[in-house]
Amino acid sequence: MEATITHAKGVGIIFAIDSKTRSTSWHDVLTNKRGKIMEEFLLSKQLHIVDEESCCTTFWSSHGASNINLTVTNNQALVIIGDWATDDFLFLRDLMTSITSFSVTGISFISEVLSA
Repeated sequence: MEATITHAKGVGIIFAIDSKTRSTSWHDVLTNKRGKIMEEFLLSKQLHIVDEESCCTTFWSSHGASNINLTVTNNQALVIIGDWATDDFLFLRDLMTSITSFSVTGISFISEVLSA
C-alpha cells in the first residue's frame, strides 16, 4: 500500500483490502492488535475507511463472523466514491466472504486489490 500511495501522489486511490484485522472503526464488534496497527497506519497516511455500517458482515466462517474486508481511499478519491454496500456472499470452501460494491464517478483513480 505504501508504495502505491507514494507512486500515485495527487491521484485518487481506492484499496479493496482483505485485511484480516478487526476494529470498531470499520464496524466490527471489537478491535484486535492488528486492527489497532491498521488504524494507526491509515491515520498516518491520511487514508479513509469507506465501509459503512451494515447488517451484513464482510466475512464469515465456522469460527464466526467479522468485518475484516475494507475499502480504503485517500482524500482525492473520497469525493468520487459512493453507494458502498456489502451484499451477497461468495462461498469459498468452509468460509464465506461478502461481495462489496461501490460506485465511482470520474476516471482519475487507481484501484488495487490486496490480500494480507
